[in-house]
Amino acid sequence: MKKLFLVVLVIFAHNAFAQKLSESEKEILMLQDQRSLGDGRLIAYLSNTDELLRYRAAIALANIQDTATVGMLLPSLRDVSPMVRSAAAFALGQIGSAKAEDSLLSSLKRETNPETFGRIAEALGKCGTEDALVTLAGLQLSRAVESERNKLVLAVSRFALRQIKTERAIWFCFDQLSSPEASVRWSALVGLWRAAPLRVIDIEIAKRAAELQKLVNDSSPDVRMHFATLLGKAKVDEATDLLQQLSTAEWKRSEWRVQVNTVRALGALVPTEPDHLPDFLAYLASKNDHVVVATLQITATLSPALIFGYAEKSKLEADLVALTNAVNRADMVRGEALVVLGRQFPTKVNANLLRDAGVSSRLKSKVIEALSYTPSVENFKLLAHYLEHDSVRVSMAAWDFFRRVANPSAISEYMKQDTTLKNVREQLHRKIQSALNRRDMAITTLVANTAGDTAFFALFKDTEFADKVLGELTASYRRLSSPDDTEAMQAVLDALGRIGSQAQVPLLEKALQDPDRTVALYAAAALQRITGKDYSKSVPQSSKPLYTDYDWKTLDELSLSSRLVITTSKGTVTLQLLKDHAPFTVLNIVKLARKGFYNGLNFHRVVPNFVIQGGDPRGDGWGGPGYAIRSEFSLINYERGMAGIASAGKDTEGCQFFVVHSPQPHLDGRYTIFAKVLEGMDVVDETQVGDTILKVEVKN
Repeated sequence: MKKLFLVVLVIFAHNAFAQKLSESEKEILMLQDQRSLGDGRLIAYLSNTDELLRYRAAIALANIQDTATVGMLLPSLRDVSPMVRSAAAFALGQIGSAKAEDSLLSSLKRETNPETFGRIAEALGKCGTEDALVTLAGLQLSRAVESERNKLVLAVSRFALRQIKTERAIWFCFDQLSSPEASVRWSALVGLWRAAPLRVIDIEIAKRAAELQKLVNDSSPDVRMHFATLLGKAKVDEATDLLQQLSTAEWKRSEWRVQVNTVRALGALVPTEPDHLPDFLAYLASKNDHVVVATLQITATLSPALIFGYAEKSKLEADLVALTNAVNRADMVRGEALVVLGRQFPTKVNANLLRDAGVSSRLKSKVIEALSYTPSVENFKLLAHYLEHDSVRVSMAAWDFFRRVANPSAISEYMKQDTTLKNVREQLHRKIQSALNRRDMAITTLVANTAGDTAFFALFKDTEFADKVLGELTASYRRLSSPDDTEAMQAVLDALGRIGSQAQVPLLEKALQDPDRTVALYAAAALQRITGKDYSKSVPQSSKPLYTDYDWKTLDELSLSSRLVITTSKGTVTLQLLKDHAPFTVLNIVKLARKGFYNGLNFHRVVPNFVIQGGDPRGDGWGGPGYAIRSEFSLINYERGMAGIASAGKDTEGCQFFVVHSPQPHLDGRYTIFAKVLEGMDVVDETQVGDTILKVEVKN
């Protein structure tokens, strides 16, 4: 009977959402978008006779996240509608106040609806104290909610994200590893590795090694990948043995997502157990670019002394050089191989690639990164030259890594070796001035980060150029405006605070009134560094929405089956748009797609077994549509294939989107989900940095 009730609930929700938005729904959505309680109107909807309006009101409060509304939401935990109770629990978790803990615990113990039970557990994971964690770990589930055990288990990892851990919770997670449900097993493993390293975890792994061995051949890739991550964080021999078995087994299975996590786990062991270096480096021979990239990224972080003592050092060097020259491999593979050479074999970095017209700006940026690891007068002059390169991407890389070769003590040595550097302060000031005059938000951010580095700024201290550099930064700040330049504004304010000039106090005090709250927060922090006073009370409570689009006609024209078809150079990916969970985000994406905004853009960011990200008009991660939309958090979680909107913090979304390779519960409630992959997940898995979005179409 309970299962039938759940089915009826799902059908009701689907039918209710399928209808055109009522005037009341529109008002709730507008209040949510404006981050406003509407002089009590939004709260009044919590007691409306229409459960859909009560549901939408609770979701709106989950997005506004005003702690003053906690007490107003608590009665909704007893609402007759499971859908409303779920939304209320979600809202309380998003607000994150421990004041809701007792009510959430009481609701959890009496709840009989599985979905709502899971939402309450999730909320407790986001806002509960250690006492709540102990209660969850000892809870006996009724048959009615047993199907949501994975949500209860996953709540442990949400506590761990907030550094709340208990031995009882650790034992609870280990006990769940024998569950017949894969979702419960991998959720338990996430809870364990999020809590690790922890002595009790090591003890349990050693004690349960024989039992844990079955996870090596678990049928679920999600289980095996999280098992690998856990083993990489453990500090006992039994974990190392299990990881070795898993690595051997994964070579035969060739499941790239598990191999990526296995590589990272082995890489975590290598610094203290060098005997595992050959097994780790063997993954450089993988045919999967994600696996190779993950291996290279970790190899770059290893101690040069460790690599120097490696018996097969010459072969490794040759393999790396071969990868940098492998024109058939992705730029990211070649680029990360260059970075490893820069760290481990600096004489093998081919600086001539910078002058090769056939080499992409992405790859040239990696050459610059590789050279920056070796401070020398030659590399200093080379990077200084590229600070003013015509390519924004190359110039950005030079500014990003310049500090490695430009500390005052190193420059003093360079000046002794090269007389052309006797006016280096004047030369660097001119380059700062030239860079800021480009009025590029990304370059401005990186220049500010460099100038704000106290070690770098010490080069100008007590000279005429100190005031000149400060003058360039303040002039640049006055040309910036939110939301387009928010990150640059933050960086400049941070730099001014670190440099610590009293002359900048008036500008910083004015910045306290910026409509973007994050900018005001940076101004307050800078002022506190300079004056020692607390300016937090002068910061607005929330950002003022500068952009709205309430095009209800276009939104109503979209059905629940509307799709976004993305044709890429690797194939086609079809997304189902989730307009009822993220209406304004979907509206924004649809309008951009119909204008052809995405056609011809690239995927600029790929993190193996995490995300692919694209939709940036600049192609470097710094671009946007010229405005910012608000975050839209909902009762949708980041499962494999979910599509989200990139942001630089709450309410800073624009046009960049990402698709996750695997479940990412730590993103839940932090990044808007606007769609999910219906077809083409294999294309998502194959996508690399530089792959092109040929066209994006909206289909109903």
